[in-house]
Amino acid sequence: MFLEARAYLAQSILIPDDGKGIFELNDHERMQLRKRWREVVCETCPHPEEGVIASNVAFIVGRVLDGRGSADRPAPPVIAQALADAMNKDVWFRALVGGPGHVNITPGERFARAFLGAIVSSEGSALLDQNSVIFSTELGAEVTAETMTARSYPIRTVLENIQNSARVAEVKARFESGGDDRGLKIMLLALLSDAGINPSAYLQNLAGRENVPWYLDSFFKQSQIFLHGARGSGLKLTPEGFGNGTEFHELLRYDSKEILAPLLKALFTFRSEFQACCRADLPEAVLALGLNLARQFFVLYNRPEFRMFPELPPTPEPGILAGLTPSIIFLVRRCIDLSLEKTNFPKG
Repeated sequence: MFLEARAYLAQSILIPDDGKGIFELNDHERMQLRKRWREVVCETCPHPEEGVIASNVAFIVGRVLDGRGSADRPAPPVIAQALADAMNKDVWFRALVGGPGHVNITPGERFARAFLGAIVSSEGSALLDQNSVIFSTELGAEVTAETMTARSYPIRTVLENIQNSARVAEVKARFESGGDDRGLKIMLLALLSDAGINPSAYLQNLAGRENVPWYLDSFFKQSQIFLHGARGSGLKLTPEGFGNGTEFHELLRYDSKEILAPLLKALFTFRSEFQACCRADLPEAVLALGLNLARQFFVLYNRPEFRMFPELPPTPEPGILAGLTPSIIFLVRRCIDLSLEKTNFPKG
């Protein structure tokens, strides 16, 4: 969502293929904007009532236009308003000016449906492709999983992260006796990403979300059961029911009461968060992304209305979840595999 908004600003408004952006940049200005495009930030808007995304793009454009005479050099609020007006003429995003010149952006219904459709049709792989999903990010190579640097976390690093737990010695003993176990490595990464996880459930082989290997195995089993039931009932496996009386910006509000909102937020922000994890070389954070998607699935799956098979549910939400579940499975599995590929746990 953030990457798409950023790419849309560049490719549709500022530097379109025909070269005629709203500020009629000359060749030098266009080159300068391309060089400075990495400085453009699209992030969560701190004022939810004004938008979902906030961008500093007007300030970056202003610096590029500094070479013009004072009479032809618009101030950031003027630039921001011109950008907002241009976006509001289209159907992908809505925008308004906030503060001293920020552009506050809300994805529109067309974007939401197209984005979800791209996720469904690619079964999740589009979210790992930096040049797909509605708008490409061709202005500057983005960081990808392939560019991540493998990290080495000695067991003492994990132990430091759970030093308040009485089970530190047991974790160390388990690692030293079976350090190549896949489940143990997943648990160690989970402990690195979240110091609040207690390793007791894992060490005692108990069922529960704090036993992360068990929880993820349960996700893969239960998600397949859900899909089997959905297909057997004839439930439509598409996101067509999305938007039934609720506009997209309402789903993304921090105080949204819609039951699908947390899952959709996780999917719509996944690509930019995944890229941030790759940029910082944090495999444990990649695992946390996948774990969050699994948790959001369970939040919905554990509700009665999502288990009404073979009866058809009276609301569209189960159909939306069914349409998105193959993508969620793919992304969770990829996050696990990538985090393990990029992590080494030397003893000592």
